[in-house]
Amino acid sequence: MNSRESHGGFHMPGHVSGRFFSEEFCTRLVATDTTELIETDDLHEPQGPVGKALIYIAEAYHAKASFFVTSGSSVGVHVMLASVMNEQSFLLLPRTVHLSVLHILQILDCKYAFIELPDAFETGLPFAQITEEALREALDSFPQTTDVLITSPDYYGQCADLERICELAHDRGCHVLVDEAHGAHFPFSDSCPQNAMQSGADISVTSLHKTIPALTMASLIHVSEAAIRTGCVSSNRIFDMLCRFETSSPSFLIAASSEYAVSYMAQFGKEMIAEKIGEIDNFRGELRKYPNVCKIIESPNSLTDPLRIVLDFSDSKCMSAFAFFLTMNEKGIPGEFCDVSRIILIVSIWNQRCDFDNLIKVISECAEAKKALTDEQRIHMNAVDRRLGQAISSARQAVIMTREAVYGGLQTDDVPICEAANHICAQEIIPYPPGIPLLWPGEKITNEDVDLLTDLGEFHIGIRGMHNNKVKVFCNYGNK
Repeated sequence: MNSRESHGGFHMPGHVSGRFFSEEFCTRLVATDTTELIETDDLHEPQGPVGKALIYIAEAYHAKASFFVTSGSSVGVHVMLASVMNEQSFLLLPRTVHLSVLHILQILDCKYAFIELPDAFETGLPFAQITEEALREALDSFPQTTDVLITSPDYYGQCADLERICELAHDRGCHVLVDEAHGAHFPFSDSCPQNAMQSGADISVTSLHKTIPALTMASLIHVSEAAIRTGCVSSNRIFDMLCRFETSSPSFLIAASSEYAVSYMAQFGKEMIAEKIGEIDNFRGELRKYPNVCKIIESPNSLTDPLRIVLDFSDSKCMSAFAFFLTMNEKGIPGEFCDVSRIILIVSIWNQRCDFDNLIKVISECAEAKKALTDEQRIHMNAVDRRLGQAISSARQAVIMTREAVYGGLQTDDVPICEAANHICAQEIIPYPPGIPLLWPGEKITNEDVDLLTDLGEFHIGIRGMHNNKVKVFCNYGNK
């Protein structure tokens, strides 16, 4: 058995360490690593084969137009926002967005405000998904809004009610932009929520490699029929932004893997997703035999990714989430990521029944472990988890707009985190995983932020933007 066959982790990319790729396919795929030729077409100005492939992909995703992005969904997000927004735009978004959103806002220099999310306490997850009610309140507070950005599904598989959200936003004259990076498989099964294009979004970005068998960085941008017909989105503008944000040598190899993955899913996705959902149900039943180890967080409604598993260790009598995450890796079954009290698993159609069996075996072996937290430690863990969820999802005001904070040439200094309270953050601070910024450049660091960042280290959460327990702050906005 080769390493591709034996490796059975539950994480991206969706080809599961190459299980999807035969040797013959790999040889043919590598042959597509070429440049713009008459017979290959141009990924940034398609006229022939590339154009035909994009027509097929657009139909599969219920879009009017689709575009290859071979530099990843971060670039796709940049292109999506830059294609419809400018300095006069006003964006509404939740704080629970990918780091790429922060970066493009720093370039565009548009105004923005955050949507206050509902309390997630009863869901068992660190933050909630945006609701129609939350968006309506935000639109009432900021009637100048021109664009609304939604992340759906999110890192935990939660999906927004996009159809109702799109209807509301369009009634207020706003574009609806959707970061749908984790939902590439949605159009291929009725067991999944409707994708962004089916729900009425104007533009969406899909990261193919996360959940279907395409090479890493294989992504797509989709535009709806209504957006094209009304002229609120221009295909030429999207190609223009692709040329600006993507390399001038986009990868035909990655684009070819995208086309093949979509074609495969269109033919076999429905059957294979149904099979995986059945295996997840079997796994769920087996897991109930070990309630002292962990449990699956169940969604209260159908608006969730059926191929996302969230294991909850908040009440484990055996071990912490991090300890089990390490054990999974030691046993050759790595998961996608581990937060304070949960392990998140991405199930690919190329995961096999034996992968689930192996995970259950590890869980059964850990059922008698004595690595659990004490009651006092567990109470502290759950409190830190709740504080983190509230901190990354609650709206806060910037002291310095993010573009000026990054590009304004303001003098900075590195200060110990224990002395950072009341200073203005000069660099994004990101608990990783899951990678949602806790602090944006230009925001004030509070005592609560300092305590939280200190506590997260106890749970093995890395902090990007904090080095040697120091953070970068602005000198001209001292500890006042």
